[in-house]
Amino acid sequence: MIGKKLRSAGACLIAALMMATVFAVSACGDESANVPPTTYTLTYASASVAGGTVSGTPVSGSAVAEGSSVVLTATANEGYLFKGWYENSDVVSTDASYSFSMPAKNYTLSAVFEEEITSYVFTYESADEAMGTAESSVRSGAKQKTGAALSVKATANEGFDFLGWFEGETSVSSAAEYSFSMPAKDYALTAKFAPTPIPTHIVRYSSKDTALGRVVGYANDELFTSGTALEEGTQISLEANPASGQAFAGWFNADDNSPVSNDSPYSFTLGTEDVNLVADFIEDICALHIELDNEDAGSFEIEIDGKQVQNHSVVTPNAAVTLKAIPTPIETDFHVTSAPQDGYVFTGWYTDDGVLKSIESEYSFRMPTGSYTLHAKFVKAYTYTAPKPTDDWAHITLGSYPQTLKADNVAIVSSTPVNGYYTGDDGAKYVLLTATPEDRLGGVRTFPSTGNTIEAGKSYYFKVEPLRWRVLTQQDGKAFLMCDTALDMMPFQSHVDVQSDASYVNYYGAPAGTYYANDYQFSEIRYWLNHEFLNAAFSSLPLGVLAKFGVDNSAPSILQMDGVSYPCNNTKDYIALLSFDEVTNTDYGFDFGPNEFLITDTTKRVHASDYTVARGAFYFDGEYEYCAQYWLRTAGSTDSNRTDYVESEQVLLVSSTGAAGLNDGIYKTDRSGARECAVVPALWLETVAINDGLSLYNPYDLDFPDSDPAADFDPNAASLLKAEFAAALPAGKQI
Repeated sequence: MIGKKLRSAGACLIAALMMATVFAVSACGDESANVPPTTYTLTYASASVAGGTVSGTPVSGSAVAEGSSVVLTATANEGYLFKGWYENSDVVSTDASYSFSMPAKNYTLSAVFEEEITSYVFTYESADEAMGTAESSVRSGAKQKTGAALSVKATANEGFDFLGWFEGETSVSSAAEYSFSMPAKDYALTAKFAPTPIPTHIVRYSSKDTALGRVVGYANDELFTSGTALEEGTQISLEANPASGQAFAGWFNADDNSPVSNDSPYSFTLGTEDVNLVADFIEDICALHIELDNEDAGSFEIEIDGKQVQNHSVVTPNAAVTLKAIPTPIETDFHVTSAPQDGYVFTGWYTDDGVLKSIESEYSFRMPTGSYTLHAKFVKAYTYTAPKPTDDWAHITLGSYPQTLKADNVAIVSSTPVNGYYTGDDGAKYVLLTATPEDRLGGVRTFPSTGNTIEAGKSYYFKVEPLRWRVLTQQDGKAFLMCDTALDMMPFQSHVDVQSDASYVNYYGAPAGTYYANDYQFSEIRYWLNHEFLNAAFSSLPLGVLAKFGVDNSAPSILQMDGVSYPCNNTKDYIALLSFDEVTNTDYGFDFGPNEFLITDTTKRVHASDYTVARGAFYFDGEYEYCAQYWLRTAGSTDSNRTDYVESEQVLLVSSTGAAGLNDGIYKTDRSGARECAVVPALWLETVAINDGLSLYNPYDLDFPDSDPAADFDPNAASLLKAEFAAALPAGKQI
């Protein structure tokens, strides 16, 4: 019984314990609802104070319960942009205002900002390109990023200085090479320059005694007073004007009385120092003065009784004076260029009134009584260079004339001629000619350059080309030239009878009276050579390149001739035909044999141009290669074998075979032969100086008639056109 009670009590105890446990568990579940949640630390900041600031709720460093709401704001400073919120290197958000719930961890965020980069236009220039230039490694006017490293460089031209780099009127830098960072704006720089200041120096001049003479000064041809400050390089000219009975003795240095110059005016270029000069004067008993018309042309020396003295020296009357002119040196080799060269040639000693006293560079005389002034005159050198001879002669090119038939591939581009010339698409000049080929021997006549047949009456264009000349001899600074081409066909004279026609006499300037067809002085061909041909061939050459020379027209002694009864006067010409004497002169490179009139001679042969044969000149082809027969100026004579010829009608020529003289070498002057005879000009060329256009070169020491109106040829006068020339001739002339 007791046992039952114990088992029953134990059961109750277990039941009671189980109920207590359930109650306790129930009681614990209710208490957990009141326990506070876990918190974490929230940290946030700006990664760059310069870039921007941050703010937020809650504040940085707060303990924030998990799941709590957080709002952060990032504010970028000027010039920066917000890039994002970062946890370590991971971007969390790119929103400047970022809202989120607090995670279950400590949470650190950084607001990252980046510099805001913009581009602006950058320009640079020189204020004046004539003064200097501006440059940079970048192009002016292009956009550049803010902060970009840039540089500019200014370079001043000679004679100018760099002032500085300017932004508008504000000076930015005085350094020619200027480096900087591109600002956040459009930026324009200007390099400014100014002329380099020219140093100045004081120029003083005075007279030692104003009672003896006065002085005056010019700076760049403007009057200036003594004591003026003038720029370096100024051209100064000081004149000393002696009083009556006085002579200028020279300019002297005022500081040490050393002589400076005997010239008045005394011209010089102001150098790097002050100048102080005094003019001295002496009693003008007997002074010698030499003037240079061109100080660049040369200098001179003066000797009195064998002793060298200065200019303006006092000289005893009747003293032995020797003057030496010293031209600026020139090249003396024979040339072929058409431009003046450096150097001068002495032309003579002249008095104040222009009287020539001597052409010798070394001139001696006795000193006259009283002051005496001479002028040393020089002319600019005009030199020519010849190539090496290609045969027995040297050759040069000089002047131009129609010669070769126009090539088929050249087109004439001008519809009307200008000054008688058409223009081809090759830029060359051309003349238009209706062909009248020689037909005395019958058969076909052809052009030398192509071999094509010349059609009579057909018009052809011929190219104006440089003329080639043989140099026959050189002497006295001149060269005797013979054209290497038979240039044209012209009559010697259009009549064979005695002529006294008034119009003919008046036109050629012949004196009234009778003269003959073979008179070269008053021949048509002489007039044509020195008027129309001269101006057509040499219009581009300066006056004085061709020398007017004495032409020997005397009666020559010619083998197998009965005697020449009709020589004419010697003439003075710029251009002439060759004479029999000249084409048989072995010193000129020609052959001359005992049977001169019958031989063939290659040295005398001259080839005809296309233009010449189209004009009607006679030639032989084949072995003679279009060699033309051409006029000489020598009058002919009756040959016993040619009784049909009259002396007064005959002129010698060179045949196509090269024979000179009778038989094949003599022709009537009239058109029965004139239309077949070519022209080969000859002239004397100035090789070292341009002559004055007046002086006569007389290589043969000839005498001339007192008057020769036809010889007054003016190389500057406009040429007569062929139509005008023909119209002015007497009736019946054929050209």
